[in-house]
Amino acid sequence: MADTKAIPPHKRPPRASRWPTKADFPKPDPKRWETNWDAHDSAHWSSDKKDEWDSDKNDGWGDEGAKLTDWDGNWAPPPVDWEFRSAFRPGQSEEQVQRWLDNSENAIANTLLKREVSTAATEVDGITYTFVKPADPQANTQLMGDMIPRYWIPSTFGRQDPQTFWVDIARSNAPKPHDEGDLLGVSPWWEVLAQGQEFLPEYPAPHIAGIDPDESLEERLARENDQGGHKHAENRRNFVLASRQADREKKERQRERTKKLLTKQCNSDRLRDNKKLRPRVDKLFIRSAKPDDFIPIMNILNQAINDSWATSESEEQTRDDIARQVSEIIGSKMPFLVACEKGAVIKARRGKKRGPEEDITLSDTVLGFAYAEDYSDPKGMYRYTAQVEVYTDRKHYLKGVASCLMDKMLAMLDPDYLERGGYDVRGDELEGKEPKRLIKNILIHCPFEKPERLQWITRWLSSMKFEKAGQLNGIGTKLGRAVGLAIFQRETGAQLDHAKPPPV
Repeated sequence: MADTKAIPPHKRPPRASRWPTKADFPKPDPKRWETNWDAHDSAHWSSDKKDEWDSDKNDGWGDEGAKLTDWDGNWAPPPVDWEFRSAFRPGQSEEQVQRWLDNSENAIANTLLKREVSTAATEVDGITYTFVKPADPQANTQLMGDMIPRYWIPSTFGRQDPQTFWVDIARSNAPKPHDEGDLLGVSPWWEVLAQGQEFLPEYPAPHIAGIDPDESLEERLARENDQGGHKHAENRRNFVLASRQADREKKERQRERTKKLLTKQCNSDRLRDNKKLRPRVDKLFIRSAKPDDFIPIMNILNQAINDSWATSESEEQTRDDIARQVSEIIGSKMPFLVACEKGAVIKARRGKKRGPEEDITLSDTVLGFAYAEDYSDPKGMYRYTAQVEVYTDRKHYLKGVASCLMDKMLAMLDPDYLERGGYDVRGDELEGKEPKRLIKNILIHCPFEKPERLQWITRWLSSMKFEKAGQLNGIGTKLGRAVGLAIFQRETGAQLDHAKPPPV
């Protein structure tokens, strides 16, 4: 045997590899990719199971298409004309009730004791209720039925009639009564209850006078374009088109009013800076007050009552007081405005398979409010004079909230006032329309406890063309200080004929 160490490396035979080569693998079947698409066994597209394909829950591959399932195999939603299915015919409910009553009475006719119909009468709010037909047809009497319908009486308990069931229960000692005399003289409730013994007075149906006068523009457009559930797609399309048309009309009114006011200002000496306001609050908007705002308004007002000299009241107001005041102001065709910050949106965590419907939208925050009310008797000689008050939440002082409220308030009272804007407005009643009432003068009463505050208020109101009409020093006392009162006046551009004043 030759020594391999003596053989030079370049003359040694090649070393065998431990990895298999291509030749070591068997050749695959050349027909392995062919598929029998026309197969008719249960593993392919077709099926011989008639109960699967002809059932109501069809998966959509039959000749008639999907029946009661969607593409995922789940139950499909009801058809769009579901609400237009056949309704109950008149009298159907009464027939069912009577049939149930007759069946129950017949089922227990031989087992229950008959009770006499009560002839007693009951008087409620001047009306006499009875269970038998009165002899006098002109009497103010109303027939009533049982409070507990007779058809509530079960016809059987298990396989026994009610009376037999009761007898067995009364004779049974399982479970034993706490006192041996508990069941003495006790009768089932269907024997104790007499027909006509108890009744429920009729509940008056609410009177629907017509369309809700407080409905919003969106609610009105949705109502006017609602043609029923069977046309839900057309309803949505018509609503969108009507909303766009209303938005165009609103912007056109604003342009026309702005154009008219700019022309009037250019022809007069009352030119002023119309630069937009820039409140230091994100997403600020102004709208009319709603019932949901009563609590925030009350809190802001009570802040001013307890901790400042901005208001003359010394006792806290309640929600009912605010509701009453808002109702009176709106009833007198005066504006009651609130400035709000739009609620933030907390996005859902998309990584947890959450949809966009799970985003959390926080409620809007009321930052301040302003209102105008009659200076005195709305039917007296000062009926064309309004007094304005504005309040801001303590956390949002000096952020332009009060300026935005006053800007919109003057636009609602003065037909010649060109609002500066710089904030959003919600509500069709606030967009580009003339004042609802003729107001010739606007007054603002400003209590002050020190001269510095009066100077600041004077500069702020002077920028809105208010003039100081009077000052009363030390006429009030609040929070341990003497309080004065300054009166500011602004004349609007409304035309008033004092010889023939229009009605309010």
